[in-house]
Order: sequence, then structure tokens, then C-alpha cells
Amino acid sequence: MKGFADHHTIKPPTHQKFDPKTFLMTVKQKALEKLKPQTKVRLVLIARMELILPVEDGESIIEMKNFQSKTEIILEATNLDELWIKWLNKLQFFK
Repeated sequence: MKGFADHHTIKPPTHQKFDPKTFLMTVKQKALEKLKPQTKVRLVLIARMELILPVEDGESIIEMKNFQSKTEIILEATNLDELWIKWLNKLQFFK
């Protein structure tokens, strides 16, 4: 499918930690600038999640998690701000 798909990655600043919702709201404008009319798009968030257990040694569990939206078609009339909020509300980590 060479030439038929674009892939854009937005990374957080080095060593800065975000919860998923804060990160996605922080990069919203930059991400929306990448969207073009007459394309199919989906939002994918790959996050390094760390759970620090409440024990004396502060043991932690680290996992990579993948969150994806459904594919949407972007048209000239698509309200990108509404689409972004729709994606955020559908991702599992907000429930």
C-alpha cells in the first residue's frame, strides 16, 4: 500500500509524563493540522503505562497499551473539533 497511507507520530517532550487525556488535549491542534479532507483517518495512542504498587518497596508494573478509534472519513464539512472530542469520548481509558 505504498503511497496510499500516511502515518504521523506526535511524541511528548522527553521525560515528561502525561495521563492519556491530558496528552491528547495537549497535541490536539498539531494532530488536527495533519488531517486532510477526503481521507479516512483513525486515532491510535500507544502509551507506556506504569502502575506503582502501594507496598514498601514501591514496586511498579510497566506495560505498553494501545488505544484506537474507529476509522472516520474526513470531508470538507467535517467539524474536526467535534471529531476529536468524539474520539476522546470513545477511547476506553475514559470509562
